[in-house]
Amino acid sequence: MIVVLDDTFEVRHKFSDVSYLEEERYQSMVKIIEKPTKKDFRELIGNCHNIQLLCNHRSIKLFNDNWDVLDGKETITSFFNQMQTNNVKRLEFGRDMHSNLKANTLDKDVFYANLRPFLDFFIQNKIVEIKILFYGENFQELEFLSAINQMMDEMNFVALEDFEHNDSIIHGLKLLYPEKEPTLIINEWKVKTLNKKELLAIINSKI
Repeated sequence: MIVVLDDTFEVRHKFSDVSYLEEERYQSMVKIIEKPTKKDFRELIGNCHNIQLLCNHRSIKLFNDNWDVLDGKETITSFFNQMQTNNVKRLEFGRDMHSNLKANTLDKDVFYANLRPFLDFFIQNKIVEIKILFYGENFQELEFLSAINQMMDEMNFVALEDFEHNDSIIHGLKLLYPEKEPTLIINEWKVKTLNKKELLAIINSKI
């Protein structure tokens, strides 16, 4: 299950189409908690082994049973720590928040824009692919192009003799030529004494 803690969810309909979350296929996979209470936290901790990802609004608040806001900073911190102790992956999102995959922080609009394809992938494959939340459903293509661009940048500045010692070039060649060893490709280029312009033309023809 995917859990989303967002005390601003009520106004989310003004900015994103989230009506699909009311459909049965999504209700069984994602739980939206708008006004979390201590009871909610206890239940989530007790059910933590069934939670694949916990997503929370950066400034999430704690509420009592009457939905009054409490001073819940310590309770919320303790809850996050317990979930972490139980190896529950957590992502934090917020308005104009810097999107950082390594830090698991994401802009709020980006989070909701990519939530549906993320859930669709999760439902179909039973895999939490968090990169979809950051880059969308075409994340693999974007990753591929990013790796190839980095390889081409390195090729501009690295001598052909040193290609085999450059991680970015080796990684890019593995993506472009999955059936060949990168060192064999580099050796072929050396034998042909290709210049940088010719090498980059070969790469462009493979993209």
